[in-house]
Amino acid sequence: MSELFFALKMAAITFVLVLAMQVRVNETTIEEHAHLWIQTAAPVLFLREVAEGGLAAIHDGWAKATSGIKTKYWNKYDSSKMPGSRHLDIFSSRSDSYLEEQKLKSEEIAKQQELKKKKVDAELASRAQRVREVIGLGDNEPEESDSE
Repeated sequence: MSELFFALKMAAITFVLVLAMQVRVNETTIEEHAHLWIQTAAPVLFLREVAEGGLAAIHDGWAKATSGIKTKYWNKYDSSKMPGSRHLDIFSSRSDSYLEEQKLKSEEIAKQQELKKKKVDAELASRAQRVREVIGLGDNEPEESDSE
């Protein structure tokens, strides 16, 4: 019975944790912040480089160890027959309608971002004007001097 209680308790804790990770902070969720931090943290990057170096060393060692083997059995496992190194000449391409649809979507997103930028710029300009009025500058903006 204690095992069942433990499993139910862990399921409830997991559910609450998953819900809490969906809270938005600025434009992204806490889950996305954590995922980005995990991907870009210095120890993780260091471990990734170590793992890549280890894999490269294993690959080079295997290539050197097996380069001299010439038997009937070993020829069955020729590198041109191994997955990842053979070329099947299979190519896939996106349809023109899909590419056009993606282009229209990206243009729409760019327009929305431009509108948001203009809105933010207008808001900043109005706030700057209010600050000028509060500190007494009013409409007397400093003139820009041409240094040319």
